[in-house]
Amino acid sequence: MRTSLVANLLAALAHNLKHGAENVRLFEVGSVFLPSGQTLPDEPRYVAGVLCGDRPGHLVPSGPYDFFDARGVLERLLATLRLPIELIQARSEEGFLHPGVAAAVRCEDEHIGVVGEVHPEVRDRFGIERPCFAFELNLTRLPPARLAKYEPIERFPANRRDVSFFVDDYVPAARVRSVILDVKESLLREVRVLEDYREPGRVPQGKKGMLWSLTYRASDRTLTDAEVDTAHERLVAVLLSALKAERR
Repeated sequence: MRTSLVANLLAALAHNLKHGAENVRLFEVGSVFLPSGQTLPDEPRYVAGVLCGDRPGHLVPSGPYDFFDARGVLERLLATLRLPIELIQARSEEGFLHPGVAAAVRCEDEHIGVVGEVHPEVRDRFGIERPCFAFELNLTRLPPARLAKYEPIERFPANRRDVSFFVDDYVPAARVRSVILDVKESLLREVRVLEDYREPGRVPQGKKGMLWSLTYRASDRTLTDAEVDTAHERLVAVLLSALKAERR
């Protein structure tokens, strides 16, 4: 009895690659069987997926799949249910993921699964020569989906400011987002990461460059540039100090 869906998906991936498929995306939803300490095992329902090859692009492929593509699948899946997720870097060598490119997935303080690069030794067992990425979630641990809540359309325009900085390469985007939100800036409406780059020669050793977009808006008036600049610079100062980052 299977304890994970990933092995079947990797076998299917290997089969597709051997028959000429170049870009493969597979998923499965099904039950697994886990020890319960009783006569019958637990049968939680899981969802798992694998990605291998190049992601779809306009006219030409936009590059090979990576960790962020697998993460994006999870974020879109749970965003549909209006459930937030948190990724925590995991370096355990147990399981099927590469210890340096893996994360535990949490939802409302509940561990629900993992995501990352499939370990090369695991790939070798299936005859998969190319890097691939996988995720697996325990659906029975998800909290109830939140009901959609309609909000009035904003009357006043938004203002966007970007901030670019160098930070230690091990700092996850989730940590940056957490620092920004902890400031509790009343005018801040949206936080988005635009770039995470590590090009040799342009980024200091041991660092990575990040570009974030911050959107500001007031519900009762049109903000002036001075108001937005003041709020933005106050937030950026806290961000750089907390992360020991260097502004670009």
